[in-house]
Amino acid sequence: MRSRFALASEIGPGFSPDIRTNPKAVIPSQAEGVSTLRSRGTPAFAFPFVLLVFASCPAALHAQSVQIRLIDGKSGHPVAGACVGAWMKANMPLRVDLRTDKSGDAELRLTQNGSDVDSHYNLKLNCGGDGAINPVLKDNGIIVMASGDYPPCLLPESVPGSRNKEFEFSTKEVIEHGVASANTCGNVAASPKPGEIILFVRPRNHQEKKQDCRAGELPLFCWWP
Repeated sequence: MRSRFALASEIGPGFSPDIRTNPKAVIPSQAEGVSTLRSRGTPAFAFPFVLLVFASCPAALHAQSVQIRLIDGKSGHPVAGACVGAWMKANMPLRVDLRTDKSGDAELRLTQNGSDVDSHYNLKLNCGGDGAINPVLKDNGIIVMASGDYPPCLLPESVPGSRNKEFEFSTKEVIEHGVASANTCGNVAASPKPGEIILFVRPRNHQEKKQDCRAGELPLFCWWP
């Protein structure tokens, strides 16, 4: 009869001779949990590494994602490629401008931890010096937004200064229920989801385009009737 050690050498390294020669021996399974995996050969450095990864991403742990969607209040179509300004009412100097994607969406995050604040300014967005990608803002309770070249539908177009009207929302309301701005531009309506801000805007009219051109860097090239 072959010895248990001879049999072990035929089966190969890495197996316990006791398990091979004893059919009733118990082989650990995944059901034994993390403690079993840790004691059965998982390197000791793996677990501190996992903790280090989470500890190095505080924004991911503490920040609340907010989705912003621009919708044409007249047609109901998403407004792609627009710049949307956002800042907290109690912290006006820190402003970011987000560019909407092809679906009319942009994203920012809110945090209660001041050390998580991050702007990621990027001039390639063509949203001015405040253009940012996935910024994190300190949540102070009220978020203010401006829709740039697309005037808001908060007030009728005929009201003087309506294009400069800013959006204001409670961040608590945004996170818990979602919010949608008023739409005086048409009959389009929308139902926001928790964590979503829907802004109804409109294209600039002829007079507004002429004013913007004349106020630009090259007013002599504005041939508006």
